[in-house]
Amino acid sequence: MTIETDNSTKEKIIKGIDDAVYGLMMMMDGVTGSLRNKEYAVTIESIITLVRNRETIQEINTFHGDGMCMGLHMWKDDDFGEEDICPFRIFID
Repeated sequence: MTIETDNSTKEKIIKGIDDAVYGLMMMMDGVTGSLRNKEYAVTIESIITLVRNRETIQEINTFHGDGMCMGLHMWKDDDFGEEDICPFRIFID
């Protein structure tokens, strides 16, 4: 997009990005299954790892839940939960 892009086109571009990201997140959460044919199957998974001093403390595979899908809806509504995970927020216009 450029500064000259009209608002209607900007909205369509943003909706296309949002839809693509949401679809990918649904696959990563295991909501929509996997890509497959008679011979091959592909799954897309995301593993979140908490590391302290180079030691893995916990891992979560988002394939077994709907965390990222639900998170996207909340993030789009500026709902980042009750706890501040960052002492400051950066706002970009």
